[in-house]
Amino acid sequence: MVITSAHVADNSVDNVDNKTIFVADKQLCLQTTDGILVIDELKPAGKPAMPTSAFLAGYGRLL
Repeated sequence: MVITSAHVADNSVDNVDNKTIFVADKQLCLQTTDGILVIDELKPAGKPAMPTSAFLAGYGRLL
């Protein structure tokens, strides 16, 4: 999987479960040592790039 677009979260995103990858406010988030990266768009292997909302609709249950 390739992240094609992302931004650094402001302080309003909470990692409630203390997971590395989590969903908050319908956003896919990645916890790093420097803060939270919110993934806006990604490209799964063998698939076209898609917004995170489309990814979560199809693959969200895997998280």
